[in-house]
Amino acid sequence: MTAAKKYEMIVIIIQQIFEIKKKEYADQLMQRRRRLAELFNSEMNGWKLEVMARVETVVDRKKRYRVFLLQWLIITSIIL
Repeated sequence: MTAAKKYEMIVIIIQQIFEIKKKEYADQLMQRRRRLAELFNSEMNGWKLEVMARVETVVDRKKRYRVFLLQWLIITSIIL
């Protein structure tokens, strides 16, 4: 076997190894992206549930406004 033929075979083997590693890296990258997407979706769902649980009813809002108004009246009466 000539040196040129050996060199050609080595180049082919290196190219094959490179393609295998490239595919492995692409697969690993896709797996990381999927895990990240799952984490993001999980966090988003948790955030949505938290926000929906904090929805203020009309009655709660009125109570909050009354408390605020009473505090404001007390503070302004002290200042004046």
